[in-house]
Amino acid sequence: MEELEQKVLEAVRVQHIKTGGNNGLSFIEIDKILNMEITERNGFIDRMVKAGKIRIGTPLNARTVFLPK
Repeated sequence: MEELEQKVLEAVRVQHIKTGGNNGLSFIEIDKILNMEITERNGFIDRMVKAGKIRIGTPLNARTVFLPK
């Protein structure tokens, strides 16, 4: 799990740098990294949110993952 967390965090960091923190990483991109069932993925992401490693935002019409402020 630690390795998957690092991969997700790295992808979120790259997106943060690329967009200046204005756009988060889509769940589609996270699905490509994790390759899990949706319920497992949601639990994994919830644990990362509760640990303060990432945050979830809803900018326009989709949920995306950001670095915490």
